[in-house]
Amino acid sequence: MIKFFVTFFIIAFNCNILLADTENADSVSSSTIYKAIGLTGAYYAASMYVLGKTWYKDKDIVPFHFYNDNAGYNQVDKLGHVFGSYVYSYAGFNIMKNIGLSKKESLI
Repeated sequence: MIKFFVTFFIIAFNCNILLADTENADSVSSSTIYKAIGLTGAYYAASMYVLGKTWYKDKDIVPFHFYNDNAGYNQVDKLGHVFGSYVYSYAGFNIMKNIGLSKKESLI
């Protein structure tokens, strides 16, 4: 539950930063930004659900921990994290640009 509140706080804080730009205040309505945040949150929740039901379906649920997974995945999962992060941020940046945000706002 604490993860939810931390995530919510980060999203809300970042949204206020985006809305604080008065120079381009007419370019994008606040409802558009809230829709983008809502869609991103829904996508994240859905992807975590699907991942839990497919990739991790045969794994036990345990508290957060560190362990050496070199023998199991041979670092392929690290490549997936890097590539997935790149694709997700690239798509998000372009979506934000297409809805009318400036380059700076889209990068934030």
